[in-house]
Amino acid sequence: TNADAGCGSDDSIYVDDIQLIYGSQLSAIKVKGAAVDLVDGVYEYTVNSADDVAPTLDDLTVESTSKGLRIAKSFAAASGDNLGDYTITTTSADLKESHVYHVHVKFDPTSISTIDKANNDKVEAIYNLNGQRIGKAVSGQVVIEKTATGKTFKRVVK
Repeated sequence: TNADAGCGSDDSIYVDDIQLIYGSQLSAIKVKGAAVDLVDGVYEYTVNSADDVAPTLDDLTVESTSKGLRIAKSFAAASGDNLGDYTITTTSADLKESHVYHVHVKFDPTSISTIDKANNDKVEAIYNLNGQRIGKAVSGQVVIEKTATGKTFKRVVK
């Protein structure tokens, strides 16, 4: 308590009065760099129908101000409009506190209908879902069409 060593008063400090606090909360969750919104206690992310594959665990990133935070991520696949659910478990560096976050990934089946295909976007190549180029699609087949301008569209052949 003095600038000169050994010249201070009889002050003392008790070590049991000090507590180190380690946080385990996240400040942000992102999927492919886009912020995920919190809706009714669950984080929701909607996948555009042009990209109807659930993001991978590597696409899911988190941000926190806590140092030494331990993060575990898992994914459970689903079907229909629900592509799956992620679970993120965070544990503080002192292992005394943890939080669980749920991210629900849903598919927006209507978003492809909003694509406006211009008249000059002539289809130049057709591919099947395995990525193989095909000459002509058959009725009921799902195909990927590539236009002259480089745009790609998925469609079901009628």
